[in-house]
Amino acid sequence: MYFSAGLSFYLFTDEQPQIKAEALRHITSTATAYCSLQSCPEDFRHPNASGARSHKAVSSLDIDVWGLDDQAHRFADGILGLKLDEWISDDSARVYCECRALPFAIDNATAWHKAIDDHIRHALAQLDPATSDGRLAVGEASPERARDEWYPPNAYHTFWALRTLACYRDRYREHYNALEGELGLSAKIVTMRQWARQVLAFQTSLHSAGSSTSDSDQLAWALAIICSDPSSDQSRLEEQDFIRQAFRSLFGTQTDVGTWRHYAPLFHYKKSGNAYCYVFETFAALLDCALNPNASFLRAVLAEHCSGLMKLWSYAIATRQFPTTSEQIFIWSSGHRLNQHWAESWATASVFEYAEVLRRLMGIWTREAAIQELPAFDGQKSKDSARGVLEKRSATWTSGNGLTDRLFTLFVYPRDRDLHSEGRDPDAQLIRDDSARSAILFGPAGASKTTIIRSLAASIGWHYVELHSSHFVTEGLLNVQRTADRIFQRLYELDHAVILFDEVDELVRERELEDESSGRFLTTSMLPKLAELWSGRRVLYFVATNHIEFFDKAITRAQRFDAVWFVSPPSFESKKAELERLLSRQLARTISISVPKREIDESLQRLYQRLQPASSLASGTKPAKSRRSKLSGGENLAKLILLRWDELPELALRIKCRIGSSSVVDHDSLAGALSDVNDGRWRTVSEYIKFVEDQKFERRDYGKFNLWLIGDNSPVADVPNVANANTLHYLEGAAEDWSELAVAGFGITRIGPGTIELSRTTEPNPGRKHIPTRRKERGRNASRRQP
Repeated sequence: MYFSAGLSFYLFTDEQPQIKAEALRHITSTATAYCSLQSCPEDFRHPNASGARSHKAVSSLDIDVWGLDDQAHRFADGILGLKLDEWISDDSARVYCECRALPFAIDNATAWHKAIDDHIRHALAQLDPATSDGRLAVGEASPERARDEWYPPNAYHTFWALRTLACYRDRYREHYNALEGELGLSAKIVTMRQWARQVLAFQTSLHSAGSSTSDSDQLAWALAIICSDPSSDQSRLEEQDFIRQAFRSLFGTQTDVGTWRHYAPLFHYKKSGNAYCYVFETFAALLDCALNPNASFLRAVLAEHCSGLMKLWSYAIATRQFPTTSEQIFIWSSGHRLNQHWAESWATASVFEYAEVLRRLMGIWTREAAIQELPAFDGQKSKDSARGVLEKRSATWTSGNGLTDRLFTLFVYPRDRDLHSEGRDPDAQLIRDDSARSAILFGPAGASKTTIIRSLAASIGWHYVELHSSHFVTEGLLNVQRTADRIFQRLYELDHAVILFDEVDELVRERELEDESSGRFLTTSMLPKLAELWSGRRVLYFVATNHIEFFDKAITRAQRFDAVWFVSPPSFESKKAELERLLSRQLARTISISVPKREIDESLQRLYQRLQPASSLASGTKPAKSRRSKLSGGENLAKLILLRWDELPELALRIKCRIGSSSVVDHDSLAGALSDVNDGRWRTVSEYIKFVEDQKFERRDYGKFNLWLIGDNSPVADVPNVANANTLHYLEGAAEDWSELAVAGFGITRIGPGTIELSRTTEPNPGRKHIPTRRKERGRNASRRQP
């Protein structure tokens, strides 16, 4: 921002005359500056978020009047409106100016402009076989100049020409297709890529032979062209070996100070002399290819040369300039101009862009290394099938579809909505401040708590990490703290991950109930670890436990966990359907169960009222002898509640022996069959009492909003708190907020997991003022809505 001057950027800070606010100057330098600034995350931008302070000489032209993005749009629209021959760089290099600035102009223009086609025609005219004698790639060669003034094709120009065509195809497909029919763009793209591969092979050979005629600039830009399409090297071993050797050749010519020497110039400026590739611009483009999610091979190859990349960054630190004493501002000179080393806006922008892609690449390497050291699993199911499992397993006995809706509206759909904005930055805070990011799931064994979280991870396409108490004691009890520090250090390095702490009860026990000092110390040390994981906003994490009553109260409060949910066994409806399916298949006739859920719940209530002690089980008192006994008599129906899913085949077998030729399972048949099911040692009366009492531990942070998916047939006009993302419509807010919709004249029907259908019931009440439940967009420091 030190170089900013209205819509344009200075080339040098002492440039004269003054650039006016609306002036359109230095097309390539300004485009490079905008691209660099746009790659910078909001967290790292200058405090004046909409545009930092300009250079003191042009303080009256501060760009924060418009904001960075708006100013980029204005500049892009403006340069596309210039005459074609005004697209020049320092009174020279029209093709360079077009190739280098068109990607920015296409991405930032507010609408298509016919000048895009005209510039592409001009830049690619040199590939016309009728006039170019078989020229296969792009260089500084214009039809209006004599052939003996044409420069040979080079990988730098060709890379940016290919980038221009890719941006055009992605942004304006209809216009691109029209130009394709005229110029045969697809064939030209194939030819340019084949030419780049030939250059890559030739330069790799020269480097391997130690030839004095090798050119590492051309090697690097040819690599950038080839690596921009990662699909070409994922499955071909010979191609991988070829690219790996090319990188070895490239880094083999790095100097001791960390840079590369100048090679052949790209062209000559009339006023300032030779134009060279700038090393930071080169490696910013090359590393950007590695940020493609599918470029795992390229990232692995670059990891072998991490020390070389850091050496290049050290060279940047060593060559930075300090133009002022009042502020810590860093600017850079490319060193391309003889007899002067003034800092340039485009060179400074290139260094910062290199820093950005290197930071992101380092973050990805760090994440991948952390994943390798943790018990991580990638979801084997597709998102759709995983969501089917999540819906089925989270339909529980006590909540019905309630837990399902909470999981989808608090965790799944917010990830869907924000998918487009997650980008490629591993340091980005993926989860909004007012979104949930953690929960404790508690309840009896066999309630599918682990399966629920595994399915949740697969449902959003994130990594899944599962930690048990055993992972924290691998180095012995005396080293538990050190092991925990190492594990959490890896967890802090993750992003796009769902973490489950499964049955780690001993690590979070109530400190007053813990006898051993090591246990108390570990509980204390877990508190700041969980708080840091929560504040990082890059992962979701959960704890699954059977014994919430012993958890430390500080663990379960807000800003460590956003919800504490009781996960009871599968719902009555799902168990009934499974039993009927098993029996109908075994008996070759349709079997139905006539016992309603109400009778089973009443059986449990009678048991609880009979044996409820004066003090709660959570008080820590030992259960009475009667509570260690088994169920008996009419209370046996309650056993169906705690019956695990894998025990249903046994129950079906017991029922089969009791119903004979009947097609209906009545009260007596079901109760008798349940009494025959083996309880083992754990399913005593106390487990049923605990089942009832545990439910009082549920809570959630009502400041974390829900996001409900709105069905396709629903009207969304005039609906309060509707968010749009990825062509879908979402309703913000919990079900408790829906009274506002009723006032607005809408009816609500649940039609799926976290999914509702809206219908217009009445016209809005004009006498009732609509007060939005929450703001559509929250600022970073916006106050959190209280329950």
